[in-house]
Amino acid sequence: MTANELTKDIIEFIQMNKGQAERINNIARKVGNRFVKSNMTKGTADIHCTIKGRSVKIEVKIGKDKQSDAQKLYQQSIESAGGIYYIANDFDSFYEWYNLNFK
Repeated sequence: MTANELTKDIIEFIQMNKGQAERINNIARKVGNRFVKSNMTKGTADIHCTIKGRSVKIEVKIGKDKQSDAQKLYQQSIESAGGIYYIANDFDSFYEWYNLNFK
């Protein structure tokens, strides 16, 4: 499974279970002949969602992909504010985590 497929599957699952979820693209965009950086917070998670009233951020990491330093700082800021941060490596472990935390 690719990161894109896992991201889509997680978002669809959350929405089917009455949660709100959206994909966050934090990439530069081309304007004319130059690229303009995104205004998103550096290190932001791939999926921002609300599940049963809780703010949840989900970072998708497949294979050998690891969190950057900016992503680790972002995780710390979310957790210190009382939010939930989860790193999804595959759908089965995400599903197990979801059921442990929200069922």
